[in-house]
Amino acid sequence: MSVIMSPNKSVSSAQAERALSRSCAKACAKEAAVAAKDAKRLASAEAKDAKRLASAEAKAAAKEAAAAAKAHEKEAAKAAKVAEKEAAKAAKVAEKEAAKAAKVAEKEAAKASKVQEKEAAKASKVHEKEAAKAAKVQEKAASRMASTEAKEAAKAAKDAKRLASAEAKAHEKEAAKTAKVQEKETAKAAKAPKAAKAPKAPKATKAPKATKAVAVPAVLVAVPELEFEDEEIQVDEVEWRGRSYLVADDGTLFDDAHAAVGRWADHATAGSAPVWVE
Repeated sequence: MSVIMSPNKSVSSAQAERALSRSCAKACAKEAAVAAKDAKRLASAEAKDAKRLASAEAKAAAKEAAAAAKAHEKEAAKAAKVAEKEAAKAAKVAEKEAAKAAKVAEKEAAKASKVQEKEAAKASKVHEKEAAKAAKVQEKAASRMASTEAKEAAKAAKDAKRLASAEAKAHEKEAAKTAKVQEKETAKAAKAPKAAKAPKAPKATKAPKATKAVAVPAVLVAVPELEFEDEEIQVDEVEWRGRSYLVADDGTLFDDAHAAVGRWADHATAGSAPVWVE
């Protein structure tokens, strides 16, 4: 750099240096301003380029998004058609399965109906067997009852025969006793006949006392037999420790001879036991 010297003034070296520094500073400022302007223009250009690039990228992204939306719509429509076909196919399969299940249910119902018919027939046979068994039991009970009644009748006849024999013997004894008394009275009257002793003959009237004493057992024996033969009762056959008994409706328990041996009113209750007459 050259130093311009003024013709009218003398300049010192220090002043020259200051002037040179100022000149350099101005030159640097101008260069910095020019650089700043260039940087600003460059930044503006870069911003415009970036804006154009961003716009282009946005447009490309929009196009890609639209294309993706269309592709997605096509895929959705395709999936809907596929789903519709699958649904129709599933409906047909379900219809076939339902028809198959209906046939199976119909077969099972027919089978169950046959089983019920067999069970009903079996139950009817069992009922018939039970009825026949009950009839046999009743027949046996009636037979035993008739046999017992016959035995009781025979026993009553024997008791009546014994009673009649006892009464006849009692009457014979009383008659013999009366005859002896009369004979004694006759002998006494023959030895010493007295008019006052004549009324003693009626002493033979003691015979009715003996007849009354003998007649009491006849009442005690005959009355129960007649009541038993005339009474008809409903009985059930039960078993106790391997032996059969008959139970009347009032709970009276009879043995094979139809004799009352106790009571068993709750014979149908499990765990119950008869009460025996001692």
